[in-house]
Amino acid sequence: MRYDDGERTLLTMLEVSGVDLVSPDPLQTWMTFKDFAALPVEGVEPEGGDMFLFEWGVYDWYDGSGERFEIDFTRQFSILTSDGDYDHMEQLHCTFRYEPTDVLRAFGAGNEWIVGDLDAGFSSFESFPVFSVLRDRLAVPVAHRIEQEQV
Repeated sequence: MRYDDGERTLLTMLEVSGVDLVSPDPLQTWMTFKDFAALPVEGVEPEGGDMFLFEWGVYDWYDGSGERFEIDFTRQFSILTSDGDYDHMEQLHCTFRYEPTDVLRAFGAGNEWIVGDLDAGFSSFESFPVFSVLRDRLAVPVAHRIEQEQV
């Protein structure tokens, strides 16, 4: 897969997996995202050009929505020019936003990058207490986004 096909590839994989793209289930999205993460990517820096991030916390992005508890898993691509020099980064986000209840606020905020073994990294994410929001469906998302953007 080329990095610029990332969003389209993930959305197709989600549809094939039975995920409702209008109201995606966060755990189903996560499971499909892990399969997506295993796909090799072309056009990125060979060393560290394909990375993964899991982050969570209560944020106010000043978009009129107020504070929201957010869980985001991201695939980050570092893009090279045709000459092999660094050009820019793109991030493919799967973000789920929730009303910030006391239960969700208690998870605090954090982030974790996967360095090295994907399976070990994803297992590590799944062992975090905050992952219970997805696994145990502690809350229903009020918004979501699945999109790729240049950063």
